[in-house]
Order: sequence, then C-alpha cells, then structure tokens
Amino acid sequence: MDVINDKRWQDNSDGWVKTMNESKERKEKMERLEAYEVTITFTQDRGEGDPFDWIQDALDDSAFKEKAVKILATDVSPLDIWSDDNKWMRDASQS
Repeated sequence: MDVINDKRWQDNSDGWVKTMNESKERKEKMERLEAYEVTITFTQDRGEGDPFDWIQDALDDSAFKEKAVKILATDVSPLDIWSDDNKWMRDASQS
C-alpha cells in the first residue's frame, strides 16, 4: 500500500511542479510584452475596395508580422479627404 501512496504522492507532486512552472512561464512572457496603438492614415484608389477586407492580410504578409507577437485589433474608418480639416491629406498625397 505504501508503494501506491508513494507513487500517487509523486504524481501529484510532479503535476503541481509542472503547473507552477507553466504559470511562471506565462507570467514571465506577459511581463515581456508591451502594447502599442499604431494609426496609419493612407489614401488609395477608389476601386481598391474597403480596406477592412484586406488590412489583416496585408499586416500578416508584411514585416510587421515578424515583430508583432499578436495583432489584437484593427480599426478601419473612412476619412473625408475633401474636408478642410483634412487638407493636409490632399497635400501629402500630391507629394
């Protein structure tokens, strides 16, 4: 009976140690992470379609994917390039 109890105790102990090591590794990985919000404002030809439909693929296929651990969200909002507030966009697009 002692051999069975010793084996059960060892299995429980090994499981506890494994769980603690995995928890420590997850915590260390999270402590290494930094979060950034990056805003990219761009123009495109009217016929190219909604960027929402292709932005994730573009990010996945770029060097950005090599640096980023995980893309948490993407936000695509149309801007009125012809408004006075966005004149800078028209100017920048011409250069």
